[in-house]
Amino acid sequence: RQPIPFFAKASYVFVEACQKGKSEEKALQAAAKTLWGTEFTRGEWHWDPYLQRCFPENFELGADFARLARAVYEPVLPVMAKE
Repeated sequence: RQPIPFFAKASYVFVEACQKGKSEEKALQAAAKTLWGTEFTRGEWHWDPYLQRCFPENFELGADFARLARAVYEPVLPVMAKE
């Protein structure tokens, strides 16, 4: 059993980037930046002790992450854009 690789902010950034026409690779890079941060900022992982406990630092975002992010956000992003 493993934790589900769903990260709310990083998943949103991934799906939004895909819908704006970026390649999946570029979208994964944007999501990773949101999750891990940069040398100047902290990412989503650093602020969430549950993520820190369940996922090692620099956990690699892959196909499971992408599939789950799409399943959650693709149906709701068009509705969110209208508001």
